[in-house]
Amino acid sequence: MKKTSASLVACVLPFVMGAPAFADHHEEAGPKVEKVAATVLGVSDLNASVELYKSALGMTVVRTTSTDTYEEAILATADADGTKIVLYQSLVESDGPLKTGRVVFYTSDAVSLVEAFRDAGLEVEREATPVAEGSPVRIGIVHDADGHTLEFIQRG
Repeated sequence: MKKTSASLVACVLPFVMGAPAFADHHEEAGPKVEKVAATVLGVSDLNASVELYKSALGMTVVRTTSTDTYEEAILATADADGTKIVLYQSLVESDGPLKTGRVVFYTSDAVSLVEAFRDAGLEVEREATPVAEGSPVRIGIVHDADGHTLEFIQRG
């Protein structure tokens, strides 16, 4: 039941976010993300999080901002649209606990991305396996050090 529920969420979430679940996209060689919905994720250690997103996902830092109350890094994927994700660290205690988020990525190699997170000592919730027997679509789900869920969808 849990696998079915995760698969359903993976297929429905992109539609809820306003993007077709299996929209045409250009596939790059290697385990790099290709599409991501715009999002901001609160993190407890900005530098460590930036390094993980760069090394495991192949993202690059395009801008950083620092004020008295927060620091953030904006990272981009290699796609032509310049899809971005913002990692945000509050420097003010009154902001409360971190809230976890979920980001869904398209990739040409979900297995390698899941392995990169496992190699970094992070939790793998779901191996990058087919969504159904005989399906060419694979989904892998991992968690970063702050508990954010990252889902990797690989089309067949």
